Amino acid sequence: MKPIEGEDAGDDRQRCALKSLARDQRAYKRVMAWPGPVRKSAVELAQGYPVELRAMGTMQALAFSMGKAEAGHGALAGAIADWVLSRESGAPLGQADEADRSPEELLRRLSRASRAAYLAADSEAIAFADAIKLIGKAVLRSEKAAEPRGRDKAAPRAGKAAPRSG
Repeated sequence: MKPIEGEDAGDDRQRCALKSLARDQRAYKRVMAWPGPVRKSAVELAQGYPVELRAMGTMQALAFSMGKAEAGHGALAGAIADWVLSRESGAPLGQADEADRSPEELLRRLSRASRAAYLAADSEAIAFADAIKLIGKAVLRSEKAAEPRGRDKAAPRAGKAAPRSG
């Protein structure tokens, strides 16, 4: 029996929404798990990372980050590898145990992947980097707003105003 047009569309939308929710939740957990300086560095890097992934491809962008000594690069590459190699991502590279979800393992699997599997993994890497970018920026902004303000910034000083020159 031929399905009524659009009958499966609801299932696809629901699966897509659930994957997006899982992606956002994982991104939030990863951002919050990073220590302050690493979080700031990784989130700043994430602002341009989706573009780098699109321009260079996941393999080159990951390899570039792995070659950098800065902690933010490692944190971002590790977070992307963790997501892409997880069951929740749906990327067809095979599911890795949590301990094996490293950037090195992702590079190894990408190097052996078919074109279709590579493109699917690439798409998930970009989507996850976008989630880190948006969520991370919101977290940093909320942390900045919660910082106590110094006396000079909190309220103007009381006292006589300087005379006007005129």
